[in-house]
Amino acid sequence: NKLKSLNSLNLRKNRLSFVPEMDLPNIEHLDLASNYMCEVPEWIKSCNLSYLNLGVNNLESIPDWISEFKELKVLKIHKNKLTNVDAIFGCKKLQFLNLYLNQIQQIPNFIFSLPDIEFFSWGLSKITELPDEICKWKKLKWLSLVANKLRYLPDSICTLQSLQALRIHKNNLCKLPE
Repeated sequence: NKLKSLNSLNLRKNRLSFVPEMDLPNIEHLDLASNYMCEVPEWIKSCNLSYLNLGVNNLESIPDWISEFKELKVLKIHKNKLTNVDAIFGCKKLQFLNLYLNQIQQIPNFIFSLPDIEFFSWGLSKITELPDEICKWKKLKWLSLVANKLRYLPDSICTLQSLQALRIHKNNLCKLPE
C-alpha cells in the first residue's frame, strides 16, 4: 500500500487464492492470471485499468463493477468457469478480448457493440453459430474460434477488411462463404 507510484503489478503464476486489500489507485496494468482465485478482488475497482488479465483462475462470475473501467483496452478472462460476461458491457474501449474456454455457449449480442475490438478469442466454448453482427467489428484483425461446433460461417465475415488472422480449426465446418 505504500507503493503509491506503482502503475503495473504482475502476480501471474503464483498460488494465490485471493489478493489482500490494497490501495494502489495508479495501477493501469494488472495481471492476476494463473492463480487459484474464485473472486475478483474488490479493491481493483479503485484502479484506472487499461489492462486486466484474470485468465486461468477459478472464477465463476465477474462483478458488475467491471463495466466501470472506461479506459480498459485489454481484458483476458480465459480458462475460467464463467457462465455470463454481461458485466463487460460498459467497457467500450476494449480492443483485446479473450474469453477462450469458459462455460458460455453463445456469444452475447452486446459483444458486437464494442466498436474497437481488434482481437477476439472465443474457443472451446461449444458455440454452434457466429452471428452476422460480426460485421460490426470494422477494426477486427485477429479472430479465434478454435474447437467450437461451428458448421458454417456467415457471409458477413467476408466484410471484415482489417482481418489478418482467422483461427477456425477444430470445428464442424461443412461450407465456407464465397
